[in-house]
Amino acid sequence: MVPDGGATWLLFQALGYHRAFSLITEGGSISAKECQELGLARTVVPLDQTEKAAADIAAKLCERSALATTEAKALLRKSVTASYDEIFQAEAIVQKRCLQSSEAREAIASFKNKGK
Repeated sequence: MVPDGGATWLLFQALGYHRAFSLITEGGSISAKECQELGLARTVVPLDQTEKAAADIAAKLCERSALATTEAKALLRKSVTASYDEIFQAEAIVQKRCLQSSEAREAIASFKNKGK
């Protein structure tokens, strides 16, 4: 069997060819701490704190602009194969789109009025 669900791509992106190949072919397991050190996990918490930690992260994400988050994710994915100049141009287009959104107008107005 081979990794599936995009795992080979994800491991290659996170670890590079040699580390990903070693992990895949040698099998075994990786501790949570090692996953975090390798960049495979962002946060490590004790098992009994996972639901609270996930809820805290979700709450933070909910405070962010859905449009900006979606666009940033798309730009990051595009950056895998695009040149610096292509990403630079794409960022300018996306930035303009974000700044023209109703979310941005509301956030700017709130900031000017010293709101959250």
